Amino acid sequence: MGAAVWSLVILVTGGVALPLLSSRNPRNPAIAAVVAIACALALGQAGRRRALVVADLHWIGVRLRAGGAAIWNGWTLATERLERLPRVVAPLLVIGIAAGLIATSIRHTAFVAAGSDAFGYVSQAHMWATGTLRQPQPLMAELAAYVPPEAMAPLAYRPAQRETAIVPVTSPGLPMLMAVAEIVAGRQAVFAVVPLLAALAVWATYVLGCGLSDRWTGVAAAALLASSPAFLFQLTSSPMSDIPASAFWALSLAAALRVGRTWQNDADRGSRRRFGSTSTWFALGSGAAAAMAILIRANLAPVAMVPAAMVVWKSSRRWHSGLMFSLAVIPAAGFIAWLYTYWYGSPLNSGYGSLDALYSTANIAPNLSRYSRWLLESQTPLVLAAVIAPILVRRRMAAAALLAFTAAVLCCYLLYFPFDVWWYLRFLLPAYPALLALTAGALVAVSRRLPTQLRSLVTVVLLLVVANRTIAYAAARATFDTGGEQKYAITGRYVADHLPANAVIFCEQHSGSLRYYSNRTTIRYGGVPVDHLEGAVTELGRLGYRPYLVVEDWEEEVFRQRFAGRGVLDALAGGPEVELPLGKVRIYPLAR
Repeated sequence: MGAAVWSLVILVTGGVALPLLSSRNPRNPAIAAVVAIACALALGQAGRRRALVVADLHWIGVRLRAGGAAIWNGWTLATERLERLPRVVAPLLVIGIAAGLIATSIRHTAFVAAGSDAFGYVSQAHMWATGTLRQPQPLMAELAAYVPPEAMAPLAYRPAQRETAIVPVTSPGLPMLMAVAEIVAGRQAVFAVVPLLAALAVWATYVLGCGLSDRWTGVAAAALLASSPAFLFQLTSSPMSDIPASAFWALSLAAALRVGRTWQNDADRGSRRRFGSTSTWFALGSGAAAAMAILIRANLAPVAMVPAAMVVWKSSRRWHSGLMFSLAVIPAAGFIAWLYTYWYGSPLNSGYGSLDALYSTANIAPNLSRYSRWLLESQTPLVLAAVIAPILVRRRMAAAALLAFTAAVLCCYLLYFPFDVWWYLRFLLPAYPALLALTAGALVAVSRRLPTQLRSLVTVVLLLVVANRTIAYAAARATFDTGGEQKYAITGRYVADHLPANAVIFCEQHSGSLRYYSNRTTIRYGGVPVDHLEGAVTELGRLGYRPYLVVEDWEEEVFRQRFAGRGVLDALAGGPEVELPLGKVRIYPLAR
């Protein structure tokens, strides 16, 4: 009997692998069961074989029923105890999830100023820490006859208005937070900001779930966010603004949900007319979090109308709550308008270009198709449960507001320039806390319609299945394989240690990171006219500089094609001065 049961277990589960026991094929226990049955029949008395079989089957049935009843009763008792767990257990679980995220970041994140955006954020942080809003570029004027101003700006920067200087492309919110970290704990501390804000986003998502339904909904929402592929991808990549924006929008929504719930408590304490009332602080806190989110990603400023509407609608003193919210948001919006005018010449221009260049109705169809497909693939179809959450959860108006916020974030990016890589779901990350809180709310609400003994089991099993699927999706797409990003730091430090202080680097992909790690001037060769590069190299030599070319192996082919037939390629004939193995980064002197 035991062999038959074990064979069935292996057939259903696919096998068991333990340190001292491994069984993956149901054939052997099935053969053992058949042999045992045949022996029992052969050795039994000839006239009593049928009676023995019936008696054995009856005995097995009784034991199975007894064992099943014992398991069921034990599980019933366990679920009843689970319902009576202290309230502190839920937040402790979420703290554990957040700590696991930080550990994941420490283990897998490349803490380097890589590529474009990451360099843009960490270098702008240093500008804020040192009180510099524009970076002068003396060579911009001296090389004006050969090099356009755009080529003197590294990735994530652009020429300033009416000055020989460059200004950042990225929004100021995240760099300002990083600047605080740099001032307090040193320049490397800027890389700790995103992991800490990821933990904050998980906590805020838990609070959202609690406000929507109960603490177990909050735990489920936090678990869904922490295992989300887009969230994990941004956590382990070089620092970018998507997770910080998510954290502050989640905080704004969570505080807005509390406004309506605290007015009655304030009235009971006689504190409705005092500025220090609890609901007043929640309204102000919601606005402050929205203001920080706008500073981090200014193009999402319109979605602040949703938490603002939540604050006003749920409050018994609407004008007062709306005023508190506005007192925090309006200064942030005004600061962004001033800064964009100072940097880009107009409050409606961002570092990435004008509104007309970035947004178009022609982008709606491709963006809607791609975002919906990527979302269903990465988060599993369970995420569709968010749509029906407003008719399932206890606080239906709150759920409707969160669904409206999710739709508002999506609308902001449907018109935006389309991309064709799944991790551009990062644009929608500010909506993820609300979306996954709704998903968790619907899941928990449906599970409550099941028998008491099955509620927790079904919920936990479904969450584990989804988490396994989403983490596997992320892992299959190199989310946890970021070691290659170290090439930017390695190359920058090599240049700092081995190239002369008067070196000027022609490069493209490393144009920002080389500045960050080596403090050398870089020129993007892709912006230099084909017939002007030789003149720029000659002029740099005349001015007392040493020109170099830094390219990865794939970039070298692009460089050779662009400047084919030009004398500058003669400098490459002798081979690179050095080739760094990670990324196959090659360094050529252009004036031997």
